[in-house]
Amino acid sequence: MLHYEERAMEFVSWADWLDNFGHSFSRQSAGYRFSNYQFLLQAAMDGEGVALAWQHLVADRMAASELVQVGPAYQRPEAGYFLEYREDGSNRDQLDRVLAWFRQAAG
Repeated sequence: MLHYEERAMEFVSWADWLDNFGHSFSRQSAGYRFSNYQFLLQAAMDGEGVALAWQHLVADRMAASELVQVGPAYQRPEAGYFLEYREDGSNRDQLDRVLAWFRQAAG
């Protein structure tokens, strides 16, 4: 198992992923730990182990067969993206286009 040690904890850990699918996780599990996401992905591509990844950031690598999805996808229900903006912005037309795109993309 390759582990990504993100400080913000927005990244799903192996403990989160395994717990969601009804499996336990032992902290004593061997595995490499990375503080850099690109190094984590490179280690997975080099065959060093299995990594959890954000699907939208690895889709091109999966399409190129550099990475392969080996389990079901999981997303924390409380995680999400937020768009913040100022109502009194000077370029309202551009803001409206970005908001329309964001709403369409978010569904």
